[in-house]
Amino acid sequence: MAAALCAAVLLSWSLWDANSRDFFPTIPLWGEIARPNHFWPRINAVILVLLCLGIIWKPNHPILLIALTLWLTRLCITDLNRLQPWVWLYGLILILRLSTDSKQFFVYLRWLLATVYVWSGFNKMTPYFAEDNFAWLCETFECTRNWGQFPLLGYGLALFEMGLGIALLSPSLHSIVKWLIVVFHLCIIVILSAQNWNYVVIPWNIAMVGLVWLSGKPSFYLRHNFLDFSIFDFVATGCLVLSGICPAFSLIGWWPTPLSWNMYSNTQAELTLSTNQTSFCPTKEWCDVWTQFAYEKGTKLQADDWALYDLKVPLYSHPSTLRRLGTYYCKASGNSFFLLTVNRWDKSKEEMDEIKCNNQ
Repeated sequence: MAAALCAAVLLSWSLWDANSRDFFPTIPLWGEIARPNHFWPRINAVILVLLCLGIIWKPNHPILLIALTLWLTRLCITDLNRLQPWVWLYGLILILRLSTDSKQFFVYLRWLLATVYVWSGFNKMTPYFAEDNFAWLCETFECTRNWGQFPLLGYGLALFEMGLGIALLSPSLHSIVKWLIVVFHLCIIVILSAQNWNYVVIPWNIAMVGLVWLSGKPSFYLRHNFLDFSIFDFVATGCLVLSGICPAFSLIGWWPTPLSWNMYSNTQAELTLSTNQTSFCPTKEWCDVWTQFAYEKGTKLQADDWALYDLKVPLYSHPSTLRRLGTYYCKASGNSFFLLTVNRWDKSKEEMDEIKCNNQ
């Protein structure tokens, strides 16, 4: 896990070292969005890499595990875009490792991984995946292009992923499902490589395979005697609640989508920036990204394209966070920004709200 985290950090260096970005701001949990103008961000990123290397060297060293957990928490609080699904999973695993003995850790880990597959599959049970994103994935290769014309296959893939999570908890199916998971993630890696897109999650896909195999055969289960629970057991159980129960509240907007294993579903909120200027170039960096990604005659720009260009990762797509980023954009003489929210079950109920900048 530490090796995968280290690799992902290096692949998305500008996400962690804000001074390496062209001009994308940091979005703290609280406080003002801003561009850093000091040397600390680079030191913070270097410390993160050193902690990962330390755990690779001594995997079970409690001080290193605690230090990495706290450091990741600090970095995510100071910039929410760092709270990617893979960072969220690694953070939960670190807490599990610190709060359980070696035997129970693998049991909790297996349940944690099962929640990821089940929710990831469930979140794809929408027309946005089955009709749109699945077709895009199929277009990667000529031999699979026609598959995208059949949305039922997309729904079937979502059910298959949910089934992987459920089967992961079955002793009789474990020897089969671990190989299916290898094939599943290998396909994802091949598609991402062929699409030349989102390389940062390739280490995560490799790590998921390793974690599944590491978790072992489910020959024993979580403790069931409430009286035997210690405070550490409650902490570990809390991790499973965060991973397995809380995502249900994202369906009604009470839990952040990025923390709900909502990968490739296309149902997240989206931010679109706009301008009424022919050429939007308040700075050279703005001009570069606007020229490369703007559409509708150069008047609109998807903020996710901006993030992938500058941070190498998708945006933390929680509506309140996107509104804050849109407001920050307005200070650069923008015209307005648009916030798209969707009904996961009905594509006809999309809502696109335009928010005018105060300086207009």
